[in-house]
Amino acid sequence: MLATASRQRTAALGYDGPSARDGRIDILRGIAIVFLTAEMVVQLTRPTAVLFESTGTLSAIAFLVATEGAVMGMLYRPRFAGGAVGESVLRIWKSGRAHYLAVVAATAALLALTLVPWVSTAPLTALSSHAARGSLFAPPPVDAADVTIGYPLDPNIVLDILLLRLGPWPLDVIGVLVGLFVVAPAALWALGRGKWFLVLFVSAALYVIELVTQLRILPTRAEASLPALGWQFIFVLGLLGGYYRRELVARFRGRVGRWVFAVLAAIAASIIALPWFTGNVTTSYPDLLARFAGTDTGWLFEPSAPGPLRAVVAVVFIIVTYGLLTVAWRPLHAVFGWLLSALGRSTIASTMLLVAAGVVVVSVPGIRDSPLPAVVIIAATVLAMRGALALLAQRRSAR
Repeated sequence: MLATASRQRTAALGYDGPSARDGRIDILRGIAIVFLTAEMVVQLTRPTAVLFESTGTLSAIAFLVATEGAVMGMLYRPRFAGGAVGESVLRIWKSGRAHYLAVVAATAALLALTLVPWVSTAPLTALSSHAARGSLFAPPPVDAADVTIGYPLDPNIVLDILLLRLGPWPLDVIGVLVGLFVVAPAALWALGRGKWFLVLFVSAALYVIELVTQLRILPTRAEASLPALGWQFIFVLGLLGGYYRRELVARFRGRVGRWVFAVLAAIAASIIALPWFTGNVTTSYPDLLARFAGTDTGWLFEPSAPGPLRAVVAVVFIIVTYGLLTVAWRPLHAVFGWLLSALGRSTIASTMLLVAAGVVVVSVPGIRDSPLPAVVIIAATVLAMRGALALLAQRRSAR
């Protein structure tokens, strides 16, 4: 009877959203946007501060890349399994083109804003890393802080924009997705024929190649800091999770699956709590592990590759968060849905607003050097983005 009552309570609180568009994925993407916003604000205003991303605990980019893969897997499983391959490929490439044009438009707008005397864009476009070693095609991306616009316009600037070698670093993750959307149909085609193990094996092999050689294969700015060979593995894991979502959820609802989920939840809680219990709240996980292991472990949590442990941590947190949203959807959505669902529903719009918010943060006097705590600036930025999305939605509905 207790087990029956527990199942009834779970059903009453559990996910009841549409199956065609999984609202839990929107929440996960919204979480990623919030963390991306937090990292951007901290880097622009408090460069010495420490957040989850820099400690190795959570990775907003991993959340976003994995959930984009999950959405693609859910949407296109029936299409590829049903034989509508050609139409599906065109749809995916059309989505990739939309991401590409968004980055191009944002870059062109930022360069145009450099002509406005009081607007500062250099902190959003300056490169933080030049990963030239192992590059196959192009030299390191252009540092937009060194670019000036004149008349006639230098054709090299146009070429750099079109090749995505120039642009704001908050949009690097969109640049990664552009490349992944080009090759995603091949993985979906293989999954449609039941070759999930082959897809996983090839993806893992490419990931290992990147870890060992640090090979860069694209001429884009994003490739310097977020190599495609590394991040395709996170994308493929999300793709597999979305493609086999129903089977995986059914497994986790079984007795063994519940125990596995409990273990993963305990691991996630321990990852968050460990720095507090050790008295090293501002110490990164690579540093903590280095103290215990007596050797350098930074490569395990490498933020740009991503490192193996960072990838594992990202997968654990995504599974646990998705599971919590599944069993407690109604209360969690009632509290956070108005914000996170809206931010996660449109990745392109949210990331474009993220860049616009960055321009405001670095240009408006008093914000960048404000004595206010970073969390206040982050909250104000996120709420402003949410308000802008609401206005955009109203304009669309009014047409």
